[in-house]
Amino acid sequence: MGIQSTKVGADSSAHYVAVGDDSVFNGAIVYGFAVFRRTRLKGLVRGVKDIKQRFRIPDDVDIHCKDFRHEYSRSKLGIQHLSDTDVESVYRNVVTLLNQSDVLVKYGLAYEDKVRGVWDEGVMVLEGGGSTVEVPVRYDPKGILGLLAQTCFSSAPGSGHGPSAEELEIFIAPDSTKVKFLGNARQAHNWARGFSDMGTGAVLEVIPNVGGCPKELFEIADVIAYMCSHAAHGKAEQPFFHELLASVKSKVRNEYVTDGI
Repeated sequence: MGIQSTKVGADSSAHYVAVGDDSVFNGAIVYGFAVFRRTRLKGLVRGVKDIKQRFRIPDDVDIHCKDFRHEYSRSKLGIQHLSDTDVESVYRNVVTLLNQSDVLVKYGLAYEDKVRGVWDEGVMVLEGGGSTVEVPVRYDPKGILGLLAQTCFSSAPGSGHGPSAEELEIFIAPDSTKVKFLGNARQAHNWARGFSDMGTGAVLEVIPNVGGCPKELFEIADVIAYMCSHAAHGKAEQPFFHELLASVKSKVRNEYVTDGI
């Protein structure tokens, strides 16, 4: 008899929404989500549009941190009027919007040098139902990103770590890159799908929506993931992003480790 599970993540009437994106920076791997009440959705979209208007960023140019951080990329996008200081102000404005809108920043973090070893062994032994099975594995940061996204869905009701997967409509940024990570190849965004056991007897199959929400929400998620992957290197190395993340009022960090696997 197979696992009896309930599919969650796509309920358009859920009271809460989670929108996520990823970032990898110097060995810090992050999947970050903006989690908020559905009643805040329109205000967040409007807030991002206001920020872009304030800094004279065309509506068809997405706030994409990797591009905004480099003068050459800004020139190609037609936003060469933005200085490095202006770009940092854009990020601060986004965080202010998060705080004003009671958004929870929730992110999964892994350090490559801590997690890579187990995947480089080429095989993983999984146990369950009194038996074991060997699964071929191959390290790929995009696979790790999927696992990090899953860690953000594992909050039980009343845990203090934000809404549970049952209470969420979940959106993740599309990434169709084929990734062979744990046994078989999948498009990168599909590694965010998984099963979650809350310890209550119910097993949830979390199936996020791939794309499908206002682009402004993915712009927010991009800032969150980029901020968290840089802040993970600490105050001495990344003082701006360390301070920026510290200014976020509501946040939950889940670090993924492989001890005991």
